[in-house]
Amino acid sequence: MCVTVHLNIEDYCDRKENKMSSDYYAVSAWIMTWDDIKKAAPKAAAWFEQELGRITVDTFCYEWYMDNFESFEKSETATETWRIFHEKFQKETKVGKSVLKLAPTWRSDDCLSRYDDDVLKEHSSFFLVDNVEQFTPAAKKHKKNLRYVAWVDYG
Repeated sequence: MCVTVHLNIEDYCDRKENKMSSDYYAVSAWIMTWDDIKKAAPKAAAWFEQELGRITVDTFCYEWYMDNFESFEKSETATETWRIFHEKFQKETKVGKSVLKLAPTWRSDDCLSRYDDDVLKEHSSFFLVDNVEQFTPAAKKHKKNLRYVAWVDYG
């Protein structure tokens, strides 16, 4: 039996997941793909792509997930680029005082069979979205660009 564990972004990013037996754990999250982000915040997305230059968003998400920024001269550059993008994204998608929070992540192809959602089968990188569950004004406005997915991971 697989029990879904609802995680907030800070728990996921800090690798504090609740584990299931045999090192498998259930994960569920509201996500946005890069295409969704480009629809919700086109100016911020264009800025981010320009800043990344030759680096793809998939590569950025992979390196963020692995905490190893090989494509950047300094890891601080990647962190600062993300921080600025995230601020621009929040400014562009803000509704009243409500903002969406993003965390980049990535999945490997060897995990593909564990992803039941078609979105996760099509995208190796995606973004966890926080401040959605109670459908804040920002989440309501961008609801068409949000997806709730669940998967089992090993680790």
